[in-house]
Amino acid sequence: MLTGIENVISRMHSIQKRISDVTNLHNPYYKKVNNNKNPKKNIKINTTLKKINNKNDIKNISSQSIKANLKYGPEAFDKFIKNAAKKHNLPFALIKAVIRQESNFNPNAVSSKGASGLMQLMPGTAKLLNVSSIFNPRQNINGGSKYLKDMMLRYNGNLSKALGAYNAGPEAVDKNNGVPNYKETKDFIKKVLQYYSKFS
Repeated sequence: MLTGIENVISRMHSIQKRISDVTNLHNPYYKKVNNNKNPKKNIKINTTLKKINNKNDIKNISSQSIKANLKYGPEAFDKFIKNAAKKHNLPFALIKAVIRQESNFNPNAVSSKGASGLMQLMPGTAKLLNVSSIFNPRQNINGGSKYLKDMMLRYNGNLSKALGAYNAGPEAVDKNNGVPNYKETKDFIKKVLQYYSKFS
């Protein structure tokens, strides 16, 4: 059974699909949205649709315009984080810190390299972790936490190396016999440790 958050995300994706299927401003769904008796519920969708001037504009609607309207607070996924922390024997604050740095609690986040979801899993890594739905918050957090735990075990509890491997890959850490001298990776470790302290 879907949780409240998962249900909201599922409904959001349903809305995205319906909007992407629109072919003109006279589409019945468009009328339905604008004739809703409670306009407050659809005001963000209406604002997006009113900016459309022709069929080409409609075809080019980005799902990001809808995703950007859905905000999540830092406590939104605490239940999933607690479950993952218990399952993988990791500190709650550490998992939350990684999520804060990786996606800022946006379950729909996608990086330029293709990393996706709350803990920014690459598709190949997600598959290895048995994550079938990468944007599902519970699956993403569980998969990301398992990977983080694997890195902690690999580097004998050395948090900096584990975080370096989470960000740059274990091959980079092994090759450099420590945290690689990548600005992105060093910034990632620094930020995660700051958030770790904040959430502890």
